[in-house]
Amino acid sequence: MTIVATMGAGALAMTMRSMVTIWTPFFWLRMAAFFYAGIGSLIPLFLNDASRTYIEAYFVFYSDDLLKYNLINLAFLAATMVFIRFYAIIFRQKTIGSGSARFRLKLAPSSLNLGTIAYLFLAVGSVVNFVLILPYQLGYINTTFPAAISEIAQLSFVGIFLCTAWAQKNKPAHLPGLAIVTFIFALTGLLTFAKATLLFPLIMFALGLIYTKPSLPRIAFFATGIVLVFLWSQPIIDYGRSALAAQNGDQFASASVGVRSTILQDYFDKASLGRRDTDLQSGLIRLTYVNVGTYVISLYDRREPGSSYGNARYIFIPRILLKRKPIISDVGRQLSFSATGNDETSVSPGLPPEAYWNFGWPGVVMMAGVVAFVIWLWSLYSIAVQQQSAWHLFAVVLIGARMGMRFDGFFVVEIMGALVFGLAGHLALSLANAIIRSRKHGVR
Repeated sequence: MTIVATMGAGALAMTMRSMVTIWTPFFWLRMAAFFYAGIGSLIPLFLNDASRTYIEAYFVFYSDDLLKYNLINLAFLAATMVFIRFYAIIFRQKTIGSGSARFRLKLAPSSLNLGTIAYLFLAVGSVVNFVLILPYQLGYINTTFPAAISEIAQLSFVGIFLCTAWAQKNKPAHLPGLAIVTFIFALTGLLTFAKATLLFPLIMFALGLIYTKPSLPRIAFFATGIVLVFLWSQPIIDYGRSALAAQNGDQFASASVGVRSTILQDYFDKASLGRRDTDLQSGLIRLTYVNVGTYVISLYDRREPGSSYGNARYIFIPRILLKRKPIISDVGRQLSFSATGNDETSVSPGLPPEAYWNFGWPGVVMMAGVVAFVIWLWSLYSIAVQQQSAWHLFAVVLIGARMGMRFDGFFVVEIMGALVFGLAGHLALSLANAIIRSRKHGVR
């Protein structure tokens, strides 16, 4: 309950003080910790027998295991907050939570107006999504795309937020059209059994409406709606992925529209209700990482420390320069295989248990310091982008916000991976902005 109270109150206070803070990794770290380390650790206490059996199929944990898991999360978060405050003091920065921090990096303002940038991001991201990503997921394209393509596709989500925020203030007549676009994106997430693709457009649209007209009732309304969509969609997505795994041996395998539609129809078909385990509380199960977290903690205590930080040395090397570069995200599949013998799914323990798994208690404090520095620095950057009207860099802000959300992920994949894409995005977008400015001013 301590984590729920402190993280929830901190996130709410940031929102009410300044809306610019909702785009900082610090805000989303608090939100992610609220759900995963706070509510997630309480969920096993309220699961029914079928759901408890389901999560314990991965690892059977007891009250002592749960206590240690909670203590590790609490220690990591407390150390993170202390480190962030420490960095603010030694570098003489104001608090992030007030949205009044001043980042010494001078950012060039956008050469294009906000409306133009917003619709440009939406157009580019939509083209990549519907011409490359979606056809690949539906089996029409067999070529594997580099991770950078997926990051470019994220521009559509940036576009939804910026377009909504801009339209609400300048062109309210655009809002119904943007709502339709948002619905189409969410529908593709349902069709491809991708929870992030389903929820992220809805979150971006809601944040766009909140950003220019913040109020506690409005925030509560949209937050409740997103949570309800999550709880409704989680069983559908789990069912769809399980059906794909049964057919293709991989829950993330490409499959045609017909196959996916049949799976969805089967889910909603009343005749299928008797074949599904309706007692399984999928929405709640998805929020708890206690089984995976306690499992890796037990591995370290059995003198089987993890090596999930080992791929950090490869993170800044492009695959084109190192053909034998390992697939860094496979650490989740490897962990699943070590626990259950199943490598067709990917699991993660969350940042604090991973730190303990690798280095014990000293690792919890050490990695909290590292994560805190990245969160603190990127949060200052995110505030500076908004304060200095550098809207062309908002895609980098989104990468940082998404990184803050991934409290439940692996450090190398989620934190260091985000750093790579964030740095590349900053350089590319800054160069594009400079080129546009030079052409507008007639510089050759």
